[in-house]
Amino acid sequence: MVARMTGRLMLLVFIVSLQMIFTPGASAENENSPQTLHISTGEFAPWTDSNAPHQGFISRVVRDAFRRQGYEVEFSFWPWKRALVAARNGKVDATSFWYRSDEKARDFYYSDPISEHRELFFYLKKKNLPPWHQLSDLSGLDIGATRGYTYTDKFWQMGEDGQLAISEANSDELNFKKLLAGRIDIFPAGEVVGWRVLRSLDGEALKRVAVLEKPLANQTGHLLFPRESPDSEGLLKAFNKGLKSLREDGTYQRYYEEMLKDID
Repeated sequence: MVARMTGRLMLLVFIVSLQMIFTPGASAENENSPQTLHISTGEFAPWTDSNAPHQGFISRVVRDAFRRQGYEVEFSFWPWKRALVAARNGKVDATSFWYRSDEKARDFYYSDPISEHRELFFYLKKKNLPPWHQLSDLSGLDIGATRGYTYTDKFWQMGEDGQLAISEANSDELNFKKLLAGRIDIFPAGEVVGWRVLRSLDGEALKRVAVLEKPLANQTGHLLFPRESPDSEGLLKAFNKGLKSLREDGTYQRYYEEMLKDID
């Protein structure tokens, strides 16, 4: 009887030992594996670009800022409106990248600024447009706009009110083609992006196009986290900390200079 109990006890000890060997190890491995975040974005080269080595400057900064905080990032490239809706509905952890607007601020937390942008009005030199001082000065012009972009709340409101004649297209490329063809008079675009798109469309385009020096807006780009998600505030703090680290050690500036070099 004692021998039988001893045998059962030894078997039990053996089973427990196996559990201690394998289960904690697997658990520790899971705990130490970085969490993967899913972030929606759109095409806005060179800032975001699914075909670029790092998927664009913004994507590179976002990925590395989170990596310094122990997270991995996967980007989903969608049309901009769809990217925003996916984040609003909680289908992704965040969406990259967006300018500030009162409407978005109701649904999202904004990260610290990732980028800076001057939104300028591009036009054909032969139009010889005078400087503008307020948006109403642009009434009477056919203005292009890219669907889903922020620009400014006032810009869109004046379009809805009929004070500005705004026609939308699905991309900056289409708008610049319309501009070069004379189908619109003026088109607002980020300074870096605008000249890059023109250079890619037509080697002679740069000679035909000018910008009005007064910007439509000086914008900053941000990562947006849905307010409805219980994880958003923690992820926001982690990202801001990682972004600060990138700036402080010079990595951010190096990435920015490499982006500019690539588009020259």
